[in-house]
Amino acid sequence: MTLISTLTGVTASLAAVAAGFLLGLPLLALALIYPIAGVLGCTACQWALEQRERLAAGPQLAYYSPRAYFG
Repeated sequence: MTLISTLTGVTASLAAVAAGFLLGLPLLALALIYPIAGVLGCTACQWALEQRERLAAGPQLAYYSPRAYFG
């Protein structure tokens, strides 16, 4: 009787550990994904701002004038 009780207790403990691991796994994945996504978002935003500044610093052509080509 003691052996059955011990095996039942060990099985219940292992089941509880497995359930806790399976329930905690999505939280662990989110804990890893959110910082990575944040860093990638900041990098993309910084790149976009640099591109906008680079394009704004380029030569500005107000309009096309055929006079420069045909006199």
